[in-house]
Amino acid sequence: MHSTATAEGSPAAPLASSGQTCTLPGMDRYISPLVILRLGSPGQPSCRAIAEKMKLSPNAVSMFEMGRTALSDDNMKSYAKQVGSTLKEVRARWLQARMSYHERELRKLRKNLVEETGAGRKGRHIGSRS
Repeated sequence: MHSTATAEGSPAAPLASSGQTCTLPGMDRYISPLVILRLGSPGQPSCRAIAEKMKLSPNAVSMFEMGRTALSDDNMKSYAKQVGSTLKEVRARWLQARMSYHERELRKLRKNLVEETGAGRKGRHIGSRS
């Protein structure tokens, strides 16, 4: 499954290279709860369309949807209105996205730690002499 989509619903290149979508490089396999909410709303608005109505950059909305950054309360209310949902629902889904983001980052860091030091979750600790 590929989460990168344009307003027309066709796959597209990452935002950094094409300027046509609202996904980030390396994040194309994860679909956040907020993206699901947005795509399930009437008219399936694109990230770019939401961003334009909110007067934010598509990158800011994408980062919010992926759980990487927060929006102000006013912007979160505006997002909820744009996707036809409630502020409570958007906050709950943002928290889910935020947790997922940090879980993915933790897995990456753990993998790097094991590769660089040989230290695992239950193995020896960094700096141990055994």
